[in-house]
Amino acid sequence: LLREPLQPQPIGLSLALLIILAGGLVLHGDYPSPKIRLLGGEAKEQAVVFLSQQFDEGTLVASSSPGPVWMAKMKVANLTSTDVPLDRTPEAFVDWLDSQQVQAIFVDQTLSSNNPKLWKLLEAQIGIGLERIFSADQGDIQILQIK
Repeated sequence: LLREPLQPQPIGLSLALLIILAGGLVLHGDYPSPKIRLLGGEAKEQAVVFLSQQFDEGTLVASSSPGPVWMAKMKVANLTSTDVPLDRTPEAFVDWLDSQQVQAIFVDQTLSSNNPKLWKLLEAQIGIGLERIFSADQGDIQILQIK
């Protein structure tokens, strides 16, 4: 069997075809177009920036979600711990937080939705023993400061 040697294809033509194929997939394929993400656009990211601007590094912040507090370089007082005294009045609970040297409370849905008893204690003190100093995402993310 005799075969003819393969002729080299021009690189420019192959590259042009590859670009056309990629463009067709992006424009008409089942793949979504890429979205450019901006840092600081998410509510939790905004809260992290706010915490780091308003409080010193290492400040004790109570939270049910430690991640954002750690990202702000703060210490976490875990509100989901079993030794948190939920059987107190709202006033006594805020006094307890103050005695623990907690300066702020990071509120997200983990706290407000998943811990309704804890949220009731805190919510009752907003404007009294607690001051709302940050709110985003229609109130789903909040930072409360102990007065």
